[in-house]
Amino acid sequence: MLVGTPTITMPGTHLKTNITSAAYKQMKILNPPIVQSSEEYINLAVKLAQNSKINFSLREESTAGANKYLYNNLIALQEFEHFLKEAHMTAQSGNKLKDGHKIGS
Repeated sequence: MLVGTPTITMPGTHLKTNITSAAYKQMKILNPPIVQSSEEYINLAVKLAQNSKINFSLREESTAGANKYLYNNLIALQEFEHFLKEAHMTAQSGNKLKDGHKIGS
């Protein structure tokens, strides 16, 4: 995301796809490359490969969004730090965070 390389993602049960999807939302990308099916994934990959104008536009928007909302976001960094501390403290006591855990709860 730092250099704007488009990453098509299909949210599901894997952390990496959900993180990518959330990053696009945080970056406020108007038409993020988030798909709901394998067919959509293939079609979008072909579209981005064949249409340099759309590809370049997404790259520019991603780079700007990442720099503005993703990497220079002190609040998000502090929230993530707090989450890691909570997860570590909970694990040290032999427990796990509950599903749907909210930071500070």
